[in-house]
Amino acid sequence: MALKDITLGQFFPGNSVVHRLDPRTKLICVVLYIVALFLANWFFTYAVMLLVLAGSIHLSKVPPKSVFRGLKPVLFIVVVTAVLNVFYTPGPHVLAQFWIFTVTLEGVSGPSSWSFGS
Repeated sequence: MALKDITLGQFFPGNSVVHRLDPRTKLICVVLYIVALFLANWFFTYAVMLLVLAGSIHLSKVPPKSVFRGLKPVLFIVVVTAVLNVFYTPGPHVLAQFWIFTVTLEGVSGPSSWSFGS
């Protein structure tokens, strides 16, 4: 993978509403989005954050294909994190155990706070 393939954070020229915003406004919006994403703890709030992201991409008129191509390098980190989550999330419901690894229901399904309203 060459460095030219990494488009995450790269500027795409355009004349959309988002492109015409002041750069400070865009930075503040990104920081607020990141904070809200880290504070989200229910499935519903993740869905809202996904809708905000999709709306932002639509307003920016950047092709979704370019956005997904830019996320390709991040995919490795996401997969490794998900695998580690399966093996290192403690919980009372053990599904499998081998050597030093324990797979729990909580590690496979995610936090119980992902349900609607729990």
